[in-house]
Amino acid sequence: DKVRRSLEARLRELDRPLVVFVDDIDRLEPDQIRMLLRQVKANANLPNIVFVLLFQPSIIERALDPVADDDGRAFLEKIVQASFDLPAVPASFVHRMFEEELSKIAGPYAIEENGFSQRRWGNACIGCIQPLLRNMRDARRLISSIAVHMPLHVVGNVFEVNIVDFLLLETLRVFEPDLHDALVRERGLVLQEGRLSRDSRRKIDQAAAKELLEIVSEDRRDIVCDALKNLFPPLEWAYGGTNYADGFHRQWLTEKRVCTSRYFPRYFELQTTVGEMSERRFVDFLDATATEDELSAAIAAVEADGLLNSLVARLDESVDRLPSENAAVLLPGMFGLAEKFAGTNRGTFDSSYVAAWRATSWYLKRIPEDVRGGLALEALRKTEALSVASLLIHLNDPADRNEGEAGAFDPELDLNTVTAMKAEWLRLIRDRAADGIALIAGPDLISQLYRWKGYTDSMDEPREWMMKAIQTDQGFATMVTRLMSRGMSHTYGDRVSTPHNSFNKETIEDFIGIDVAKARCDAINPAQFPEHEEALRTLLRYLEKWL
Repeated sequence: DKVRRSLEARLRELDRPLVVFVDDIDRLEPDQIRMLLRQVKANANLPNIVFVLLFQPSIIERALDPVADDDGRAFLEKIVQASFDLPAVPASFVHRMFEEELSKIAGPYAIEENGFSQRRWGNACIGCIQPLLRNMRDARRLISSIAVHMPLHVVGNVFEVNIVDFLLLETLRVFEPDLHDALVRERGLVLQEGRLSRDSRRKIDQAAAKELLEIVSEDRRDIVCDALKNLFPPLEWAYGGTNYADGFHRQWLTEKRVCTSRYFPRYFELQTTVGEMSERRFVDFLDATATEDELSAAIAAVEADGLLNSLVARLDESVDRLPSENAAVLLPGMFGLAEKFAGTNRGTFDSSYVAAWRATSWYLKRIPEDVRGGLALEALRKTEALSVASLLIHLNDPADRNEGEAGAFDPELDLNTVTAMKAEWLRLIRDRAADGIALIAGPDLISQLYRWKGYTDSMDEPREWMMKAIQTDQGFATMVTRLMSRGMSHTYGDRVSTPHNSFNKETIEDFIGIDVAKARCDAINPAQFPEHEEALRTLLRYLEKWL
């Protein structure tokens, strides 16, 4: 009592009241709320002291019900002398504040190169983000999350992912974390990986897609459904939307979308997948196409880091980004890159070799017609890339069109260029043939021999070269190894594949002759040529079967 009287005397001497603000009371546990209000009530009658309590009344009233005969409101009225109801902040103000803050941190990256479009952003913001921002706290939480995670996707001045996808996924991370986690687990579903094989399980996929929505509360399912359709177009059909054709995949890759297997890990793992080239490095590669020295150094560095496969895939996916003004430098570089993969994985549609020559072919279309032919011919002279050149010749040679073949013939190269490239190709292969070892060691030997035959309309030159190359037993053994096809076989029920080597009867017959090959095999002891023994024994088995 003595202390209290002293305190009262001192408080009365104040020129103005002491105001004590107590915020976030409604975030306490019920027993903590009751204890706090008891303390306030005990001290509220001191002079010149005012307590300002900030809370949601309904929550406080429920916490007081157990000590107020289920009438917490009446109990509260005895403590609170004056109430001030703060109006809810208008949704329009919350949204405007969010957009202003977002512009400060994300505005510099809202460009077309980062996948930004005003139409798509407008649809995502109004349809999927704004409905989840109910108050200032929601807006602040989302802005804070974006501010923390955005720098993890920035390298220099390059944004590694699609900015609209990033903002949508951050919204799901903040407001629907369980769904965000489920997207990683359901990668195969949301990306529709192995799409052809999934056709038989469309009902299963559709049910699984609906289960994703059941993770969120019912009042938010329509909003989240729109977000998933926006983020993952391949899955849109499962929600009654569009069934996109495979042709859209290239566009999604160009836009760095989360719905592609290349970029999906980047959003969730916050790093470029091992073996993949980052967006920053690809931009640097495009800048290096200005001069031959820079481009050569860039390709050498990419190869040293084991990223050549990723590079040719990026070139194939991003042909529209390749600078046509640098064609005199870039086109020979692309010839050389494609030639590095010649003869490897030829049977796989999405192999690196296919990606490399396809990118080269499409890039040709972007080069002005008046210089296109000359640059293509010069690229062949510089690189001596026989394999990729023969493919480009084939694609642009009207003589190689099958009668009645569907589709309009729209070659990138005119007939004069095709003829000139054939002549240059023959000059180069004859030079290699004269060297002896150069042609044998080169890639794609069988294909080149048949091209040689086709461009001369005769088997004479390639067969004459072959006869010289196999004059010695060593030469024959080496050639057999080069003509053997290597692959893998898999029998139903096996858990692993086994190596499978084979020979093409027509190839042996055309360039060596079945009887000649059999006589040479019989005259050779395979054990004397350890590195070619397997090929020699395999050929002998095939020859005996054919004969």
